[in-house]
Amino acid sequence: MNNAIAAIRNALGIRKHRRRLPRGPQPAPGSKIISGDLRMDVVDGMSPQLWAWLLNLGWRKAMYKYDRRRYADIPVEWAVELNRAPAEQWDKMLASGTAAARGQGPLPAFRSQDVGWNAPDLEFLSDSERMV
Repeated sequence: MNNAIAAIRNALGIRKHRRRLPRGPQPAPGSKIISGDLRMDVVDGMSPQLWAWLLNLGWRKAMYKYDRRRYADIPVEWAVELNRAPAEQWDKMLASGTAAARGQGPLPAFRSQDVGWNAPDLEFLSDSERMV
Protein backbone atom coordinates (compact mmCIF):
# COMPACT_ATOMS: atom_id res chain seq x y z
CA MET A 1 0.00 0.00 0.00
CA ASN A 2 2.78 2.44 0.92
CA ASN A 3 4.56 1.70 -2.36
CA ALA A 4 1.43 2.57 -4.34
CA ILE A 5 1.02 5.85 -2.46
CA ALA A 6 4.68 6.66 -2.97
CA ALA A 7 4.36 5.95 -6.71
CA ILE A 8 1.36 8.28 -6.97
CA ARG A 9 3.18 11.02 -5.06
CA ASN A 10 6.19 10.65 -7.37
CA ALA A 11 4.01 10.74 -10.50
CA LEU A 12 2.19 13.88 -9.37
CA GLY A 13 5.38 15.60 -8.29
CA ILE A 14 4.13 16.09 -4.73
CA ARG A 15 7.46 15.20 -3.17
CA LYS A 16 9.73 18.02 -2.15
CA HIS A 17 13.45 17.86 -1.70
CA ARG A 18 14.55 18.45 1.84
CA ARG A 19 16.78 21.41 2.39
CA ARG A 20 20.20 20.81 3.84
CA LEU A 21 20.38 21.00 7.62
CA PRO A 22 21.92 24.24 8.89
CA ARG A 23 25.58 24.44 9.84
CA GLY A 24 26.00 23.97 13.55
CA PRO A 25 28.58 23.77 16.27
CA GLN A 26 30.85 20.78 16.62
CA PRO A 27 28.82 17.82 17.94
CA ALA A 28 29.66 16.09 21.17
CA PRO A 29 31.52 12.76 21.14
CA GLY A 30 29.13 9.85 20.76
CA SER A 31 26.61 11.73 18.62
CA LYS A 32 25.92 10.96 14.97
CA ILE A 33 26.62 13.05 11.89
CA ILE A 34 25.03 12.45 8.49
CA SER A 35 25.64 13.28 4.86
CA GLY A 36 23.18 11.98 2.30
CA ASP A 37 22.83 8.26 2.96
CA LEU A 38 25.93 8.03 5.18
CA ARG A 39 26.11 8.18 8.96
CA MET A 40 29.16 8.33 11.20
CA ASP A 41 29.78 8.42 14.94
CA VAL A 42 31.63 11.41 16.32
CA VAL A 43 34.69 10.16 18.17
CA ASP A 44 36.35 11.81 21.12
CA GLY A 45 38.94 14.43 20.23
CA MET A 46 37.65 15.52 16.81
CA SER A 47 39.52 18.67 15.90
CA PRO A 48 37.68 21.87 14.93
CA GLN A 49 39.56 21.79 11.62
CA LEU A 50 38.22 18.32 10.82
CA TRP A 51 34.69 19.39 11.74
CA ALA A 52 34.97 22.49 9.51
CA TRP A 53 36.20 20.27 6.65
CA LEU A 54 33.29 17.86 7.14
CA LEU A 55 30.83 20.79 7.26
CA ASN A 56 32.14 22.02 3.91
CA LEU A 57 31.51 18.55 2.47
CA GLY A 58 27.88 18.65 3.65
CA TRP A 59 28.07 16.66 6.88
CA ARG A 60 25.63 17.77 9.57
CA LYS A 61 24.68 16.64 13.06
CA ALA A 62 21.78 14.18 13.03
CA MET A 63 18.85 16.08 14.49
CA TYR A 64 16.49 13.20 15.25
CA LYS A 65 17.30 10.39 17.60
CA TYR A 66 14.88 7.93 16.01
CA ASP A 67 15.32 8.70 12.32
CA ARG A 68 13.50 6.19 10.10
CA ARG A 69 15.70 6.81 7.08
CA ARG A 70 18.18 4.12 6.13
CA TYR A 71 21.84 5.02 6.35
CA ALA A 72 25.06 3.24 5.55
CA ASP A 73 27.09 3.46 8.76
CA ILE A 74 30.77 4.27 8.43
CA PRO A 75 32.54 1.90 10.86
CA VAL A 76 33.85 3.48 14.04
CA GLU A 77 37.33 2.25 13.16
CA TRP A 78 37.34 4.53 10.13
CA ALA A 79 36.08 7.45 12.20
CA VAL A 80 39.00 6.91 14.60
CA GLU A 81 41.43 6.67 11.68
CA LEU A 82 39.98 9.83 10.13
CA ASN A 83 40.37 11.63 13.43
CA ARG A 84 44.02 10.60 13.76
CA ALA A 85 45.01 11.14 10.13
CA PRO A 86 46.79 14.29 8.98
CA ALA A 87 44.67 16.81 7.06
CA GLU A 88 46.25 15.82 3.73
CA GLN A 89 44.81 12.30 4.03
CA TRP A 90 41.28 13.10 5.21
CA ASP A 91 39.80 12.74 1.73
CA LYS A 92 41.37 9.30 1.24
CA MET A 93 40.24 8.13 4.67
CA LEU A 94 36.69 9.36 4.14
CA ALA A 95 36.56 7.64 0.74
CA SER A 96 37.76 4.38 2.35
CA GLY A 97 35.16 4.64 5.10
CA THR A 98 32.44 5.37 2.58
CA ALA A 99 33.40 2.32 0.53
CA ALA A 100 33.43 0.17 3.67
CA ALA A 101 30.03 1.47 4.75
CA ARG A 102 28.53 0.61 1.39
CA GLY A 103 30.24 -2.78 1.28
CA GLN A 104 32.24 -1.89 -1.82
CA GLY A 105 35.67 -2.76 -0.66
CA PRO A 106 37.92 -4.42 1.84
CA LEU A 107 40.04 -2.59 4.37
CA PRO A 108 41.72 0.59 3.16
CA ALA A 109 45.24 0.61 1.83
CA PHE A 110 46.00 3.57 4.09
CA ARG A 111 48.86 2.91 6.48
CA SER A 112 50.73 5.82 7.96
CA GLN A 113 53.96 5.66 9.93
CA ASP A 114 52.76 7.66 12.93
CA VAL A 115 48.98 7.20 12.87
CA GLY A 116 46.67 4.31 12.25
CA TRP A 117 46.04 0.89 13.64
CA ASN A 118 49.72 0.10 13.84
CA ALA A 119 50.38 3.08 16.09
CA PRO A 120 52.08 2.26 19.41
CA ASP A 121 49.16 3.44 21.56
CA LEU A 122 46.88 0.82 20.02
CA GLU A 123 49.02 -2.19 20.88
CA PHE A 124 46.41 -3.26 23.45
CA LEU A 125 43.96 -4.28 20.69
CA SER A 126 43.71 -7.93 19.77
CA ASP A 127 44.37 -9.03 16.20
CA SER A 128 40.65 -9.45 15.54
CA GLU A 129 40.03 -5.80 16.48
CA ARG A 130 42.91 -4.47 14.42
CA MET A 131 42.70 -3.44 10.78
CA VAL A 132 45.62 -5.53 9.55
